[in-house]
Amino acid sequence: FEDNKHSTLLLSFFTMNERRTPGVPGQIPAQFPDPNDPNAVLKFFGMLVGSMIVMKLLYSALFAAWIVAFPLAYLYAASQCPLDSSFDAKKELKRVLRGHNLPEGHPDKPQGFLNEKIARLKASVATEVATAPGYEVAIYDFIGAFKLAVVTVPIIEQDCYWVGGFSRWTYLFQRDLSVKAKAD
Repeated sequence: FEDNKHSTLLLSFFTMNERRTPGVPGQIPAQFPDPNDPNAVLKFFGMLVGSMIVMKLLYSALFAAWIVAFPLAYLYAASQCPLDSSFDAKKELKRVLRGHNLPEGHPDKPQGFLNEKIARLKASVATEVATAPGYEVAIYDFIGAFKLAVVTVPIIEQDCYWVGGFSRWTYLFQRDLSVKAKAD
């Protein structure tokens, strides 16, 4: 470092000077400890230990909140779990077939008054034809907090799945029985 310009640049890099990159608004300034300060390492480890203590306290507080919140959430979910008798398989199948579960921008969802009425009519007829020979409904209870309903319709070779929780039934997905038979 014979050149005074280089030594000044290097010294300014390791000092507590704030530097900002030109043209980058809002950049956080870089601050470095002074290499001439004998307590710089102690300050660094002090900040490290202090931040570890704060993180431990935060973790303990969140864990205590979890211990209280989880049983309360379970009790609420168990009290709002729908009854088995509230699941109407034909009504839920009609809703699926008319595209009620599809998001607004989906191309298969009927748009407009007339298309919605036609889709409703098609879904009603398809549901009656598909369920006339019979269908099977199985409802599984999971620790009293939620339920899983599986409707098997052999004529269209599909299983449809709903989850029941918080006083309502929500459609999940459907699966072809032919895929299920291949897996077995």
